[in-house]
Order: sequence, then structure tokens, then C-alpha cells
Amino acid sequence: MTVLPEPIEIPSVEKIIVAYYKSRVEVLAHVALGRIASRHPSSLTDPWVRIMATPGRALSGRPRVGVEARVQVECYGGNTSDAQAEAQDLAEACASVHAVIDEDPDFTFDGAVITDGALSTDPWRFPDPDFTPARERYLFDAALTIIADAPPGS
Repeated sequence: MTVLPEPIEIPSVEKIIVAYYKSRVEVLAHVALGRIASRHPSSLTDPWVRIMATPGRALSGRPRVGVEARVQVECYGGNTSDAQAEAQDLAEACASVHAVIDEDPDFTFDGAVITDGALSTDPWRFPDPDFTPARERYLFDAALTIIADAPPGS
């Protein structure tokens, strides 16, 4: 009987995308390192990015070894008169690096490798009505495939 190695569990899609954006100078030119997360920051003064992922579809029937996922990337402007331009510039930077996310062979995160990535939509302006007044926001949807990197010697 052949014994299969234990599957390598990949981290959450949100954590992977947050780490990727934090590694890209194109994004960091528009937002501080600590303001890219899967939730809203405690201070809303400066621009920020919020990543939300849907649960991914397992590849090859082996959950958490590989996953196809969809993410929504929300880019917010700060408390300035240029909030719309801030949000738009930030969204364009995030979309540009996401469009080539699978072309970065050096990026791995806790054993996860991105093998495919594509924008599902271009960034669009959609002020967030959950804030009063509505907060400037651009958002886009993207798809990606993530697999667990094979451990050394496998």
C-alpha cells in the first residue's frame, strides 16, 4: 500500500494577499504597511486596503492543498479633500500588481505559492455607504489559484 504524505495546509487567502501587497513597493507608495488588512483599521485618517476572500474551491479533492479563490479588494481614501484620488490611485496600484501576481516566482507565504491570478473586474468607484458621510472607495474583484509548495525532498 502506498502511503501518501500528509497534505501541507495553506494559510488563509486573505493572509496571503495581504502579505503580497505588503511586499510590493507599487502599493506601499500609496499606503502605509500596517494599513493593508482583512478588516478596517482603528484610525480612518489615512488611506487603507481591505481584502475579503470567499472560501476557495479545493483542487483535486484535497482541501487546503490547493485552492481556487476569489477576493474583493477595497481601497479607501483618507480624510482629505483628495480622498477620491487617493482611493483611485491605491486601487490602480493594487490591481496592477494583482494582474501579475502569478509571475512573481520569489513570493511564497508560509508554504503557499500563487500559480494563477487574474482580475475579474477593473477597479470602480463605489463610495462605502456604511460610513457617514459615505467614504471614498474603489474596489475590484480578482481570482487566484494557490497551492502548497512541496516540502524539500518530496
